[in-house]
Formats: sequence, structure tokens, C-alpha cells
Amino acid sequence: MKLYRLMCKAEYDRVDDKSPFSWQSKAKWFSDDIEFIKSRVCDGKFNNSGDVEGRYDYLVVYDVTDNNDKLKRVSNKEVMLYRKDAPMIKVNSVNKLGIMSEEW
Repeated sequence: MKLYRLMCKAEYDRVDDKSPFSWQSKAKWFSDDIEFIKSRVCDGKFNNSGDVEGRYDYLVVYDVTDNNDKLKRVSNKEVMLYRKDAPMIKVNSVNKLGIMSEEW
């Protein structure tokens, strides 16, 4: 399954093959729909993103296998992963695409 996540530069810099899910909060949200990312997350209103410059600037694409049902579908467009469950997700690849672009 491909999952997309937009993040700030600091979080983006911490993502690597050994630590693909790099965060301090309880949970993070992803989407398996790139069009949702482009239209909703990038709209400047998502999760008060207009209040914090650069909150959702960097795109990372995860290819994952969830054999333990740890990825929780919270809506048609969003998938949630709790920090405690992250080690149970098999990450096949992490593609750090960088600054979100209209080309994607």
C-alpha cells in the first residue's frame, strides 16, 4: 500500500530508511490518495496549516505492508498510525520527494 504524508522540514529531515516514522506525538495521519493530499492538505486550511508556515511542505511516499491492522482507516481519505504501532508496520520503501510540487 502506498501512503502519502506531507510534513514540515524538521520531521522530513528525521525520516530515513532506519527510522521511517519519525515523530513525537501520539499518532500521525497519512493518505493513500495523492489527490486528497494535493487538494485538501495543501489548501492552507487543513489542521490550521495557514497559521504555521511550512507545516505541510515536504512530501514522503511510503510503500508499506500492514499485516497487523495497525493502520487505522479514520475516513475515506485518511489513515492513522499510532506511534506505539509504527514498529509493527513493514516499510518496503521510503521515497522522500521533497517540497510538494504541482507535478505530483
